[in-house]
Amino acid sequence: MEEGYLVRVWKLPVGADETHVLGLYRADSETELDGLLRALPLYEWMRIRVTLLAPHPNDPARSRVTDGNRA
Repeated sequence: MEEGYLVRVWKLPVGADETHVLGLYRADSETELDGLLRALPLYEWMRIRVTLLAPHPNDPARSRVTDGNRA
């Protein structure tokens, strides 16, 4: 997290005996992400599914106002 790879994390509602976590990671490549996930302490016991995300043109985080004009 301190290095900026883990952006957000959520706990998903599931049954009492299960824990599901949704993590949003930022990596420059599939290889880098794979290394980050393999370094997790509980990796051997985790089931991981990776979904690649692409930027949306209307993402509010991408719209910054500078000098009265949209960037």
